[in-house]
Amino acid sequence: MSKAHFWNVYKELINEWVLFYNATTENSQKVAMGNYQHFLVENKPLFDLFFQDTDLWK
Repeated sequence: MSKAHFWNVYKELINEWVLFYNATTENSQKVAMGNYQHFLVENKPLFDLFFQDTDLWK
């Protein structure tokens, strides 16, 4: 649910956003960044993992 809120609501309301993968305590990895109009994926496997359990991205 929170992934859907971020992707469908919150990212449209802010000037810029950055999505990080922080499942490990050692270091986080930048996955994607963007603004309310466009986004750039920096790590496609982790971007796909973000949407794996949702129906937001096909």
